Amino acid sequence: TISPDQKLLVAVVEGWTIQIWNLATGVSVGEPMAQPQWVNNVQFSPDGQRLVTAAFSPRAMQFLSDAKQSEFSPLDHSAYDACFTPDG
Repeated sequence: TISPDQKLLVAVVEGWTIQIWNLATGVSVGEPMAQPQWVNNVQFSPDGQRLVTAAFSPRAMQFLSDAKQSEFSPLDHSAYDACFTPDG
């Protein structure tokens, strides 16, 4: 997924890890973010400051795009897709 400002790319690597790259330089931004379960989807928030993942674990994970902080939201089941509302 490409960030709203078209400067960053976030992708799932080998199913379990999220990585962000700078599109202009091709250099990775921050450390890879390992996940406890297979990740189905990752999306930027409309402001490009947060990421949300959907995974086979019963929780959604949200990150600041600088990869320094995460929050866990419990779910009743695995998630195949995740997104932010237009207002974030």
